[in-house]
Amino acid sequence: PMIPAVHCPLIMVYSPIGGCGKTTVALGLCATFAKNGKRVLYIDAEAVHSYAELVGAEKWLDRDFIWSLTRESEDLLAGLPAAVAQNGFDYLLPMEYAATSAGVTEENFLHLILQVKNSGLYDMVVVDTSNELSLVKSQMMGESDHVVLVGRQDEISWRKLDTFLRNIDIVDKDKYCFVCNMYEKEKENQLKSASFATRLEYIPF
Repeated sequence: PMIPAVHCPLIMVYSPIGGCGKTTVALGLCATFAKNGKRVLYIDAEAVHSYAELVGAEKWLDRDFIWSLTRESEDLLAGLPAAVAQNGFDYLLPMEYAATSAGVTEENFLHLILQVKNSGLYDMVVVDTSNELSLVKSQMMGESDHVVLVGRQDEISWRKLDTFLRNIDIVDKDKYCFVCNMYEKEKENQLKSASFATRLEYIPF
């Protein structure tokens, strides 16, 4: 049996931009934390799970666990060991079909995430989310210890990130950082000169 951890930080990886490599950043964080001896769980809270090949998943999430997830069962964590696989770090198995077709909502994912976080079973939980901004995602950000915002170095990225940041209240600057993914040194980096770059920690990646 796993020994409960003292504190389990929740790290949310988000981007308002599609196709910027958000999932690879999230998985890279998991691998890095795991190599440093942390017990990590990756949860993809998106409607469509496209990470199966990236983690080498050999099976899909069990229907019984999906059923418990949709009903936000109190004993949801009892089924977690069978719903998790391992490849350097633990990850929640992907769904074969879209979460929405199985009746799984963002609220259901948030319920699971908070149960895992509060259980102390892991040293940290990394959550991958879709790019639509919703009330539930805002709640996830509020519950998260750190929020990693992913973008690219083009103008569209910084404009979308700027619009997003104008719609949320950043009280704790240390909670947020933004990653310039797929960075190309020979090209101009629009993100670095954006107005929000002075307010948040910036990491080229």
